[in-house]
This record gives sequence, C-alpha cells and structure tokens, in this order.
Amino acid sequence: MTKTDKKCPHCGAPLAQDASFCPHCTATLAQRRVIALPRAGHQRSRWLLLAAVIAAAAAAVVLWLSRPGGTPPEDTADKEDAAQAAADPYLAACQTYYTGADGREYHVFTAITPSIEGRTDPVGYRSELIPAGGTVDFPATVMVEDAVTQDYAAEDFAALLDSWDVSVTAPEGVSRVKLWDAEEETPESPALLYRRLRADPTCTHNEVVWTLRMKSGDVLHLTMTVEFEEQQALRITPEDAPLETAQELQTLLDRLAEEYNADTSITVELPDVTYDAPVSVGCAVTLKGSGTAFAAPVTVTPLSDTERCHAYVRFSEVSFEGDGSGTGVTARAPTYLENCRVTGWDVGALAVNGGWVYLHGGYIGGNGVGARYDSAYSNSYTYTIRHIDFLNNTTALELLCLPPNSYAALDDCRFRGNGTDVYNPGGYRIEVNNGTEVALPAGRDAAA
Repeated sequence: MTKTDKKCPHCGAPLAQDASFCPHCTATLAQRRVIALPRAGHQRSRWLLLAAVIAAAAAAVVLWLSRPGGTPPEDTADKEDAAQAAADPYLAACQTYYTGADGREYHVFTAITPSIEGRTDPVGYRSELIPAGGTVDFPATVMVEDAVTQDYAAEDFAALLDSWDVSVTAPEGVSRVKLWDAEEETPESPALLYRRLRADPTCTHNEVVWTLRMKSGDVLHLTMTVEFEEQQALRITPEDAPLETAQELQTLLDRLAEEYNADTSITVELPDVTYDAPVSVGCAVTLKGSGTAFAAPVTVTPLSDTERCHAYVRFSEVSFEGDGSGTGVTARAPTYLENCRVTGWDVGALAVNGGWVYLHGGYIGGNGVGARYDSAYSNSYTYTIRHIDFLNNTTALELLCLPPNSYAALDDCRFRGNGTDVYNPGGYRIEVNNGTEVALPAGRDAAA
C-alpha cells in the first residue's frame, strides 16, 4: 500500500500533538467526532447497506425528535452533532438523546476509551487490520453526559436505569468478537458500562448492541459496528537487501518510508553487525536483531497512523552500545524495546513529546540515565515497564513528565547498583508489582 498523509479517524491515533498507541492496551485519549465510513470497495452485507441508507436519512429526525418536546437542538454545537450523525449512519446508530424521569436531558452513546478529563466522543464504527494469528483487545463502553452542560452524568443516569444487556451479532460464517468483564483501566473512569472486546482477523463484520431498559419503560438501543481484516506482512532479510552498514540500513528504511505505511506489517531481520553511524527510523517497522548492535544514536521520527492501523517501531533483541556520551534511542513516536540491551550512554532511552518508550524485557546498565520519560504524549492511563534489569546506572529511571492522569508500573524489574533508582520530581504515581525491589524517592506513593 502506498504512503498516505491521513491521520487515524478513530480513537487510538498516535498523533504527535497528544496521542499514542499501545497494542497491549489500546486506551486512548484522542478521538474524532466523525468516524470514517468503510473505504471504497469495502465489501458489506446487503442488509447493512440498506440499513445504512435508511439510518442516514432518518438520523437527524431521530436525534432531534428524541429531545424534550421533540424540538430541534438550539445550541450550535448540538446542530453540528445532528448534522454529523445525519451524514454518518454509524454515528446515528451509536447514540441518542434521552429525557429522563428526572426532567434532565442526557446524551447516551458508545465509545472506546473514555477521557477522564474533557469530552469523550461517540464511536459508532471501528475498523482495524490485525496481523495473522494475532488479536486486538480494547474497551467497549457506554458513556452518558448531560446534554446541556456536556458534563459526565453516569451516576445520575444509572439511578434511572432498570436493567441492561449487550449482545454481538455477525453474518453467517463470520466469527464474533468476544466481550468480557474486566477491571476498568482507572478507578476514575466515567463510563456507565464497560466491557473488554477481543477480536481476530476472522471477525470481519460485527455489531455490538447495547440495550438499556429504563425504569420508565423506555428502551434504548445503541449499536457500534466493528470490522477486522488480516494485515499484509512484508519480511526483509539480508538476502533481500544489503544491510551490512548503517548507510545501507538507512537507505532501506528511507525506501520503506516512501513506499509503505502502517497498513503493512514490516519486519527487517538484521545481520550480526555493528552499525557505527546514526540511524533515523521514519517508518512503522520491526527491526529484529541477530547479534546486532547500534554503536551510534538511533532516532525514531514522528509517524502517521492510517485509518486501520497504528504506527510504531519495534526493536527486538538488539544492543545499543555507547561510549559514555549521547543518547542511545530517542523516541518521537511509539517505540518498543523488547529484550534489548542498552549500555554506555549518557541517556540510554529517551521519550520526548510525540513519542514513548515501551520497555519489555532486557538490560539497561552502565548509563548516566537508563531511561528518561519527558513526554506529555498519551494513549493509556498506565505505562508498564516489564522484566527489565536496571543495573549500575547513575540514575536508572527518570520521570520528568508523564501524560495527565497516567502512572508508571514496574512489573518484575530488578534495580541493583544504581546511584538513584527512580528520580521522580513531579511526584507521579508509581506501582510496584511482582517482586520488583526499588528505592523510591521519599514521600512518593507506591502500591506493592
């Protein structure tokens, strides 16, 4: 697929200004009000096409007449919402306005991940590509806000609710997504109803239908449509392209950035060499090592999502070996270090605005600062550092800036021989799990 400048039209986009992606936790804080319709040529069942046409024609009437007295919305923003719903049948199906027995008007809608602060947008359609054999897992929620103030109002609405259920429908021969109970990602979640949704590439078209039965006898139906397909994959080995030098690797990465976007899963298998010149990664790619070392700084530049895939860079089983100066890895986009070794840098791994570093397994030792987080970029309420040995760093972990309402979790990590284990001047919340032993700054809360 060719490269596109489009931004992700559904929640979860790693937009440089304020969003990111974690495939293990697709919680996001950036969603768009208008959810993109399927691409041209996307095959749909006949009954869905007919329903979409009918829903589009009726959307504005339904949303307007469901308000008190059946009057059109007076507020300009409300008029815009109704117009958007009329243009997008999925938005029409996923939301409604309801006047409760308490005389209050509510806006009820489906969403993916609720925003703790600010406004959560309705999500009526989500389409995603999934690698072969893989799954996706994300929250499916029902949100309620005051239709006038737009403040969250789940607690007040719950007092009017008698019962509810959620069901999944799919055409014959199509696998159904799975929904199950799960703890909310944060105790402050404003969602009225919350489930986890898991899907694989065989779930090509599903509808998640929430039915809310009110004590007044009214029944509300909210529908979110989800579609998933298998992601195309490209694997490049040293037999396919010259990869012996940093210049050759850079040439390949530049070509991949020009020819592909995140819709294609790209894996580059690196040879047993040491790259001694700086490398810039500007495409969504997995770089898998085999005795591979980077002895000069590596920078991951900003990436763009597509309509159905998040863009990120993954380093697997490589070493970043410095001479005591510079920064080993600078992440300006979502970046994974999986089973990597980071040694001998002034700063081993650095996350700055627009990016994040996900540390899963490996060794970070002998650096001035092992890992430094200085980013307000956000996709999740939790950032887990898992199975990492932080050994003999001047400072193992620095938390200079984290996204609002988020916290760090240290899961099965080992801290030994560091001058300072954690430098946390902002007093961010830190959870310590599964045997992690770490010296936290005095006065910092930690959950064992």
